[in-house]
Amino acid sequence: MDFTLRKASGFSLMRHSLVERNKNSNLLTVISFICGLNTQSARAAYVSLWSRIRNFKRSQYDKALFTDKRLIRTWLMRGTVHTVPRGEYPVYQKALESYQVARRERGERNLEKMGFGLEPKKRTKLEDRIAELLTHDSLTINELLDETKPILEGLPYKGKRWRIVHAVRLLSNRGIVCHAEHKGSWYHFKENRFTSLQHWLKGHRSSKVDGNEARAKLALKYFTGYGPATLADFIYWSGLKSPDAKRAFEIIKSKLVEVTISGRVNWLLAQDADILEGIPESADYPVRFLPEFDSLVMGHKDKTRILSDECRKKVLLRLADVAPVFLVRGRIAGTWKHKMSDKSFELEPFEKLGKKEQTSVDEEFAGLRGFMERD
Repeated sequence: MDFTLRKASGFSLMRHSLVERNKNSNLLTVISFICGLNTQSARAAYVSLWSRIRNFKRSQYDKALFTDKRLIRTWLMRGTVHTVPRGEYPVYQKALESYQVARRERGERNLEKMGFGLEPKKRTKLEDRIAELLTHDSLTINELLDETKPILEGLPYKGKRWRIVHAVRLLSNRGIVCHAEHKGSWYHFKENRFTSLQHWLKGHRSSKVDGNEARAKLALKYFTGYGPATLADFIYWSGLKSPDAKRAFEIIKSKLVEVTISGRVNWLLAQDADILEGIPESADYPVRFLPEFDSLVMGHKDKTRILSDECRKKVLLRLADVAPVFLVRGRIAGTWKHKMSDKSFELEPFEKLGKKEQTSVDEEFAGLRGFMERD
């Protein structure tokens, strides 16, 4: 079966609730389908959900995360911060644990090269102390620094701080620690707080899921939410090492079908093949605004279904930054900026928009501004 990029784009938009906003007020359904929200910035979750859920209110996300604790925010895919449903967290954590811990080991070697090394006994003592402190409390890096000074004695301030960050991330990778409610406004992180899973979830018990099993489940979730996709796309999105990703792919391969997108082999959940075939070539997709690092943008290594190669550098910026974008006719047509401090905004289309398109962009952006600036 051979399909066009247009059909692949339409399928991705539909699966991400970007063709019609989801009518289901249960935002966990949307978050589950897109395999987690990228929440490296404070506003990202709210903008992502506003573009995907009809009549979405910021309080819905706050309640699900901070009050009901139905979501967990921590370092996951590619070592970046994501928010996932509580019930699915064990799969993400166990699937990515070996990859994440290996990254921490490389980080440890870098700290040693910089003169910030700690002997193994002190590293263990620091990790145990942080885990103990976070068992019944939520603390910032600076607060943890104050509580662990004796262990880090002899290191410069910068070295002490990096050691705390390194230890917190390692504990998170092991499924012991997660992000708590941050300091600052809803749209800006002043300081992140951290706590233990046990404290966050009140009676949390660690999952017994096996790493290989978890990676297979993660692969199945990925191809459900991001198919049609390639194995290279899955590796890019997850950050897994190629051998682990390939093993996971082979386990679920019988549930997938091979399709070609503009002549290139992709894979899709077998039950979704008819849906892909039914995607109209000439659909008039609505304008949508997405935040920095949005899941749709980060879902595939090959981004040609939504982004031209000529404009790639305007979205994927230096220092691994990713710009907030807007979609026109199902493709990324430009970037946008909005500052809460002075209510300023700026649209930067990649090329001149037609009158009708410009009107649609302006109307959607007015809705976004109203959402963001509403008390």
